[in-house]
Amino acid sequence: MEDYTTLSNKEASGLIPPSMRSSLMSEKHVYRFGPDLTDGDARMKNLLGGKGANLAEMATMNIPVPPGFTITTEVCTHFSGNEQNYPEKLEEQMMTSKERLMRS
Repeated sequence: MEDYTTLSNKEASGLIPPSMRSSLMSEKHVYRFGPDLTDGDARMKNLLGGKGANLAEMATMNIPVPPGFTITTEVCTHFSGNEQNYPEKLEEQMMTSKERLMRS
């Protein structure tokens, strides 16, 4: 059996049947970045995309970055492969991140 962990989401989406893709997706869909609240870093480029990973990395380096959040690339893959439906917990995670942003 192949090891899919080293494949990008685009590569994996062509190899893994749609019925199995959502089970491989992580439960966390939203990653925050900014002063004192960064969840990701540059090593997470496949998950956060280049811009999301770099914003997170800059925030961890104390470079002034306005706070925000990134929706994972897995969400896009899920949306494309599941009749344009988002993962169940996405809206809840986005609202939580938005509320935290408004308090910061």
